[in-house]
Amino acid sequence: MTLYSPEFELQPTIGGGAHWQLFTNELGSALHQALVVGITPYLSQTGDIYSRRIGYAILPTIANQFATYDPDMLGSLLGMTVWNMVAEHEEGWFFRPDTSPEGRDSPDERGGYIYRRLNDD
Repeated sequence: MTLYSPEFELQPTIGGGAHWQLFTNELGSALHQALVVGITPYLSQTGDIYSRRIGYAILPTIANQFATYDPDMLGSLLGMTVWNMVAEHEEGWFFRPDTSPEGRDSPDERGGYIYRRLNDD
């Protein structure tokens, strides 16, 4: 149950930035559960996990189910939920920013993360 930064610094399961309040507010909600159900199959796959690709795959369905939520907020919640689930997963992981064109909406946008199991190197 560990997640490391590119500098190999241990990361918390829930971040400390103000934007994480959105995540903690939704913990246990129907939206959070839908995200967990959608993300879970990706954690059992081999190879790297791309948070942005998970979003492309599951957010359209979730956005239809939770139409009252802002789409940008859903994307942020998805990213934080992936982070939290990886950090709490039984395997150790590290992450790095996804700097590929498909990993960001624009050059100045932060984009998603790529997660890799520690034993995959």
